[in-house]
Amino acid sequence: NSGMNMVLSLASGNRVLMLVEGKAGAYIRDTGGFCKWDTSGPQAVLEAYGGVMAKLPEFLENKDMVSYTHLKSPLNLDFCKRSVGLTLSNARDKKMFIPGLDSIVTDVHLVKEYNCVQGLVALAPTKMEEFYRNAIHSAMNNIKKDS
Repeated sequence: NSGMNMVLSLASGNRVLMLVEGKAGAYIRDTGGFCKWDTSGPQAVLEAYGGVMAKLPEFLENKDMVSYTHLKSPLNLDFCKRSVGLTLSNARDKKMFIPGLDSIVTDVHLVKEYNCVQGLVALAPTKMEEFYRNAIHSAMNNIKKDS
């Protein structure tokens, strides 16, 4: 047991506010399907207070905190071949999404340019030390193994 508990909360802004207020230590979203405008404001506030928000795969792989790209572009600059599942919310053309079919996308042109397609991890300003990063990383990888 990592000593961490799940706290239920709705909306990215509220989750980040809980981090800033010290009511939570980490915000983890293991799916894509949200848009950059859902998290860009909360990310700016969190980072202004000393926290961090980053893409989940890089954190799970080697604890790197790599931010989503917030540059205007006709293509999704955070796309990674063979790691993105096509969903109703990230499909550029909704007709390409087939309910019940797990579709791993290999073409960046199939996903919307503004979707966050890799999940995220955010750490509270009080949880930036290596000890907490290691604990959160370990707990997440244990959950990943169990699922």
